[in-house]
Amino acid sequence: MGHSGRLGLHKGLPSGCAGVNCAVADDPTVPALPRYAPFMVDRYRSVEEYLAAQPAERLPVIQALRQLVLEANPAAEEHIKWNSPSFVLAGVDQATISAQGKNGVRLVLHRGATTAEDPDAASAFIGDPNGLLTWHSDIRASLLVTDLADLEHKRAAAVEVVRAWLAEGTDSP
Repeated sequence: MGHSGRLGLHKGLPSGCAGVNCAVADDPTVPALPRYAPFMVDRYRSVEEYLAAQPAERLPVIQALRQLVLEANPAAEEHIKWNSPSFVLAGVDQATISAQGKNGVRLVLHRGATTAEDPDAASAFIGDPNGLLTWHSDIRASLLVTDLADLEHKRAAAVEVVRAWLAEGTDSP
């Protein structure tokens, strides 16, 4: 892929720590995790390990979405967060690939784990003129991709949406 040098390890809970009683709970050097994270077990230590575990029918879409994010902003750094490939800019996870759904693979655009979100508020983001995104809160949306043909159909517009999202995220306080 050419971007393997940017892959990092999950920096949340240490391997084997799966609950709120973990010794790192009071460690100020460990980043804050979302409220559901104490119940999340780290399954993958690297993007390569994640990719090796994916079903063959989803792998091409996952790979294409990874390329799309890096095309939108080559400075994005990829690592594993929330058991999925996640992309960091300005020290904040801003895009995560979610392949767990039945209907396809989602590229979730968000503002990391520490920014408060309001599921009832409208987003101020104006970088999606074609309405590709499904909004889940004021700071979280997703792009559903059912297969490679679907992604190719919306690819040019999707690159621009992701580029605008990542650019806006690096300008946020």
